[in-house]
Amino acid sequence: MTATANACASAPAGVEPLVRRVSAALDREVWLLDAGGRHVTGHHPRGSVPGPADDLDTGRAGGSWLREPVPDDARLVPVAVPTDHPRGAYVVLRRADNDEVVAVRAALTVLATSVAGRLASDRLTAERDARHRMTLLAEFVQAGGRLPPESPGRMLAQGWELGGHHIGIRIDVPGALDPVSLRPEVLRAFADAGVDAQVVEQGAGWAAWTSFGQAPSQGRLRAHATAVRRVQWLLRSQLPTVMGVGSLRAGPEGLTRSLGEAGDAARIAATRAASGHLVHVDRLGLGQLLLAWTRTDTFAPAASSLLTPLQGQPGLLETLATYLDAESSVAATAAVLGVHRNTVSTRVAKAAQLLGVDLEDPDERLAVQLACRSVLSHR
Repeated sequence: MTATANACASAPAGVEPLVRRVSAALDREVWLLDAGGRHVTGHHPRGSVPGPADDLDTGRAGGSWLREPVPDDARLVPVAVPTDHPRGAYVVLRRADNDEVVAVRAALTVLATSVAGRLASDRLTAERDARHRMTLLAEFVQAGGRLPPESPGRMLAQGWELGGHHIGIRIDVPGALDPVSLRPEVLRAFADAGVDAQVVEQGAGWAAWTSFGQAPSQGRLRAHATAVRRVQWLLRSQLPTVMGVGSLRAGPEGLTRSLGEAGDAARIAATRAASGHLVHVDRLGLGQLLLAWTRTDTFAPAASSLLTPLQGQPGLLETLATYLDAESSVAATAAVLGVHRNTVSTRVAKAAQLLGVDLEDPDERLAVQLACRSVLSHR
């Protein structure tokens, strides 16, 4: 235990150097795993990570064995790290024949406490860096890609290249998950898929993008789409992610547009289990994009306000929505609602009067149609 304490005290900053220093001091293989049994750092013998039978890889071993009682003859001894990290953590040692389990657990407890402290420190640093990235991206998006004089230097410091061409990517996860602590897993998935991307925490997920100095060829775009699909596959093996991919756009303003498209595509992807919850905006029709837009936080309040005059008027909203979706056909609307055509005409005319709109005007008609869809979808 003393050797472990001394190694912890002298280890360089970071979790990985700490685990390796203790491993060297004890002359034993030591790992840091998450609660699912996935390798975080430490020895990686024979290209595998430890499992309860010593020859299991991560996918087969899972993490349940980490929480089971440790028998006296156990080859692998795990100790939980006292951390609130959403993935949990365990330090694990492969004991030699003459190692007593009690002594091993005592040494690992010292290591686990030190790991917890470093994880907490890393967490504070990660949160500070995340706030900086989020603020910078929010300012950039709100300005529509128009950069104030001081922005290029700040973005360059982040490694953001805004010239050339860009493809925006949006990744969403359930609100209970923490994008800051899970960002390393997203970065790892992009790296494993061979995609060089910037990743920024944003809302309940991440905004990401890839950049090209020159306009990529169609072959390169196809390869990129395949690689991004692999990113989503890798993430879905661990997290319930949905992903949207924007179209190729040029320059800073093009990047903001592509990120917006990716957000729309991600909203559609949430309902597309058959596609692996991945949707590429270039493969969508305009109607699907407009429908996604009606469900955004910015559109919904405006739609509700527009249709406020119809509140307390039975049947008007439903009739108006059906009428507009039926391409302004009174007969089709009457058939869908099971009412007389005169009833449809009367309701539509009254609704138009209350709203103060001209349904013969294509722009006004489209605005009202989208507002109806938005309000009805939120009921």
